[in-house]
Amino acid sequence: MNNLKIKQKKYLAILSVVILAISLITIFTIAGKKIKIDLTEDKLYTLSKESLTIVNRMAVPINLRLYYSKTGAKKGDEGLRIFNNYYLYVKDLLSEFAAHSHNNLRLSVIDPRPDTEDEEDAVRMGLKKFQLTETESYIFGLVATSNSGVQRVIEFLDPRNQESIEYDIAKLLAGFDKTPRKRLGIVSALDFTSQEIKNEKFKLMTIVRGREVRSWFIGRILKDFYDVKKIEHDAETISNVDLLLVFYPQDLPINLQWAVDQYLLKGGRAFIAIDPFATHDPPKTVPPNSPQPPIISANIPKVLNSLGLEMPEQMCVGDPTLAGMMRVNASSPAKRMLAALICDGRCLDDPNISSQKRDISTANLKNMVFIFPGILNRSGNAPELKYTPLISTTKTGNTYKVLASDMDDPDAIIRKFQEGNGTNSQVIAYKVMGKINSAFPSGADYNKKHLSGLNKSEKEMAAIVVADTDFLYDRFVIRESAMGITLTNDNIAFFLNALESLAGSADLLSIRTKGKVNRPFTVIDKIELEAERRMAKRIAQINNNIQKFQNQLTTSNTGVITNEGLQMQKELNQKIAALKHQLRDVRREGREKVERIGKYLQYFNTLFVPFILTIVGTIITIKRMRVRRRSKR
Repeated sequence: MNNLKIKQKKYLAILSVVILAISLITIFTIAGKKIKIDLTEDKLYTLSKESLTIVNRMAVPINLRLYYSKTGAKKGDEGLRIFNNYYLYVKDLLSEFAAHSHNNLRLSVIDPRPDTEDEEDAVRMGLKKFQLTETESYIFGLVATSNSGVQRVIEFLDPRNQESIEYDIAKLLAGFDKTPRKRLGIVSALDFTSQEIKNEKFKLMTIVRGREVRSWFIGRILKDFYDVKKIEHDAETISNVDLLLVFYPQDLPINLQWAVDQYLLKGGRAFIAIDPFATHDPPKTVPPNSPQPPIISANIPKVLNSLGLEMPEQMCVGDPTLAGMMRVNASSPAKRMLAALICDGRCLDDPNISSQKRDISTANLKNMVFIFPGILNRSGNAPELKYTPLISTTKTGNTYKVLASDMDDPDAIIRKFQEGNGTNSQVIAYKVMGKINSAFPSGADYNKKHLSGLNKSEKEMAAIVVADTDFLYDRFVIRESAMGITLTNDNIAFFLNALESLAGSADLLSIRTKGKVNRPFTVIDKIELEAERRMAKRIAQINNNIQKFQNQLTTSNTGVITNEGLQMQKELNQKIAALKHQLRDVRREGREKVERIGKYLQYFNTLFVPFILTIVGTIITIKRMRVRRRSKR
């Protein structure tokens, strides 16, 4: 009888556990649809509050159709199958958007098989189609359609754009918002938003200078976000704009400088990009041994002075710890260049900046590139203004005088550069807010008339000043391929964030890159830099000796051929060959040291780390066994 009761209790206990388990699974399944925990380091599956704002503001239902050739991808090669992981990520992210949309977003996933209506619809709506084989095609894109028939698409979802996918989806949805777009006025010596130049005088100047006239990628992006208005060079006032972009103001006429000044005095918001030396607008090349051509800068010193800032002419900023690997041209090998400032986070984590709350325009951005950037110094004549440094070097950064030839000879910068004293960083971007005095207190004379206006601010203005324009040049921000255009860094994100913060919009402000953050190998970078410093003088000396012997060889070839002359040519050729061999040895030193460290790290990861994990696992197992033995006793 007792045994029967014991068995009944066991069965009841087992049944209770099963019922409890089923209940918990049901509860967690239902609750899990709304309660989720994102354990990824970069919160890949968590929407920003700005994305949520866009979703919550939607007033009309929208159908989201995610087209993905899942069957075709499985039949493709191994390289194509990795798209499945990205497809799952995009689908989960879209599900998050839909879950927070109060039923305004309806998501459907479609596998467009060849020769079906789904495939025809996808192509008709503008999605890209790639032919894998004669019978299989590949489509991966997103279509958003409102009940009124308004349609927006992302024609191809490239896994390389994973960092900006949330931003792309939010931008797609924001396009259905009926809120009027901000009006952006552009003052520039470049017409980078269109192919055509209307001003005849400026058109002639670009032809004489040999400047390439074409729209920049950022110009096309601006038209997606703003109603763009080009401020003509004969304008005397700037009105009917919410935001002003002053970009590369080279040879800006006095009337336009006056108009910018008056716009700021009225409480305007402006993004000002100036440049001491722009690679997108290089000076004309000159023959060897000729005088250096003049450096062509783009600056508005009077307006800058009213903001309490100054940019020294022909002075650029370099930083050994932030120097990037780049090519002088397509055929040259990549080498470390002080002219390229790679802002991987260290330029934002300087103690001078981190003591304050980081500005929203640069928060979470980890990879920006600036080419021959200038330095912004505070002049001290506007102490009442509020200054926020946005981008700066580390304390090893310093300035150097730039020459036109430095573009083709990066080693020349390394030879003349003096590292900073370790006390101050060099700022290349400031945010300035407050009331200012006019840059033209006595007015300005233009076209036989006197311009007069405000001498002091009516209300507070805001401006972001960056001492570089190359950071938005296509060569340094995008990569074009058969799959389309891919962003290579966060430069455009920084620029758009800055414009949004100035315009006062908070919707797309903090939607930034997710994951795939490149983290610097500071030890290896330091070794490479020290090797390059040590070798720079030796390389220059060897090259000079090679040039000297080659000149002697050329001279010896012009005379009468004699035995002595032939012997001399042979000796010179041997010396040149020996010096070239020595040059290769010198250049190999730093590379081999870095490769040795790479091998040590590889050995550490493949041998030492598993060994440590084995030891730790063994210790834990032994402790557990001891605890079990003690409990049995």
